[in-house]
Order: sequence, then structure tokens, then C-alpha cells
Amino acid sequence: MRGCVRKVLIRLPTYSACISPDYVVVTEDRHQALLDALSKEYKRIFPQQDLSKDDYPRIVSHNHFDRLQNTLSKSKGRVVLEGQKDRDTKLMGMTVVDGISWDDEVMKEYV
Repeated sequence: MRGCVRKVLIRLPTYSACISPDYVVVTEDRHQALLDALSKEYKRIFPQQDLSKDDYPRIVSHNHFDRLQNTLSKSKGRVVLEGQKDRDTKLMGMTVVDGISWDDEVMKEYV
């Protein structure tokens, strides 16, 4: 499980198109283990984000930052992991939303 989670966490934040809806499908018996592993590995890989550094990817504009926030707020899922967010610097850390369906706002919108 740890190897799978590390690949997901390391791959996603470095994408230039990291704002497309990525998803993981897991069997019910491994569901909680996946959530626990995501949380643990995220904290290990990204212990603290220094918002002053330029090496973290940024959202292209404040308009897009607001659109992403709005899309997340409309989701019927539950946010189980949320990286730091700062509108002024347009930084939006990785967010994991659990319990969504294919018709959830997050899956419809090209975020």
C-alpha cells in the first residue's frame, strides 16, 4: 500500500496539469487503509509547506483559485486530506475528497 500511495503523492503535485481530477478506486476492505496511508505519507513527504518558496506549483490566477475552491465546496464528498491553501500566493496543496460519485461536481468540472 505504501508504494502505491507514494507514487500517487509524488506524481500529482509536480504535474503541470495537476488540477485534473485524478481518482483512486479501491475495494471496500482496503478503503480505510488507503486513506490512512495517504494521510501518513503526505505528512512525511510534505511535512510543512513554506509558502514563501517558489518551488511549489501555483494556480495560474486568483480567478482559477476561486473557481477551484467553489468546485470543492459544492462536492458532496468529504475532504479527508487538505494541503495548505493561500489565495494571495495562489498556492493550493493537494486535496483528497472521499465518498464521491461520478456525477459529483469535482468529477464533472475540469478543475
